[in-house]
Amino acid sequence: MFVEYIMIDGEPAKVIEIEDKYALAESARNFYILLEGSDGKHYVAVKLSKREYTLPDALKEFYDFVRV
Repeated sequence: MFVEYIMIDGEPAKVIEIEDKYALAESARNFYILLEGSDGKHYVAVKLSKREYTLPDALKEFYDFVRV
């Protein structure tokens, strides 16, 4: 289960989208595609820089990732 905020690399990231065992989180500098392992811990699967991705781009990447 994902919480509203999660610490990634020492900075807070807000979970903005959840799909099954995957989540998209946004920090000040990056978007992260997270996955929940069978151990219940959360792992960063993909890091997307805000220099290269906007929120719509990150959402597209997230749903492409989830459906693979």
